[in-house]
Amino acid sequence: PRGGARGPGARLPAGVPRLLQDNVPYDVRRDFSPVTIVNQQPSILLVHPGVAAKSVQELIALAKAKPGTLNYGAGGAGSSGHLAAELFKAMAGINIVGVRFKGSGQALTSLFSGEVHLLMSSASSTAPYAKSGRIRALALTGARRSPSFPELPTIAESGVPGYQYGQISGILAPAKTPAAIISRVQKETAMVLAKPDVAEQPHSSPCPFRPASPPHASGGSVRVHRGIA
Repeated sequence: PRGGARGPGARLPAGVPRLLQDNVPYDVRRDFSPVTIVNQQPSILLVHPGVAAKSVQELIALAKAKPGTLNYGAGGAGSSGHLAAELFKAMAGINIVGVRFKGSGQALTSLFSGEVHLLMSSASSTAPYAKSGRIRALALTGARRSPSFPELPTIAESGVPGYQYGQISGILAPAKTPAAIISRVQKETAMVLAKPDVAEQPHSSPCPFRPASPPHASGGSVRVHRGIA
């Protein structure tokens, strides 16, 4: 429809900028109308094979025994890897040092070489390396296990109760978009996600698409854990 919004044409880290910057030129709740959630992607807690930890509990014990010795890589302040690692650091009560890179690709390369000890990275981009044994996967950051990694526990069930981190992909429309248009986009998105080649992704992907559904509230929410740097 004329004047409407079609698809998630650009990546918009909607909630994070307002946590890190004072002068963000938009307000998610004021300037956008939530349309639908498309998928949720967890990250994987990864360590270099040389790290003497084969579980989250062993990693926490190692970090507490040698505070400030272990480090983690991240693709910059406010990146997914940075926030996931800092949340883990705060909730586990450990002292690990963040090493910032220009991008997540550089952070992953540094994990391969052993320059950094651990990394929180998207499941979709690091799954092949974890399965090959090039790096060691300890746990998922999501609320539940993935069909692609049935043997891999979540961080929450591995000694950090309540831990949950993931990226949500969805569709936003300009504020005051007519309800009829939003409803139409929701229905058409649901039809696409119901197609067999899309619906079967949970069996082959760590970040499967999910049936389209309206986000909760008018613009979603960002929960902040005190202590995240």
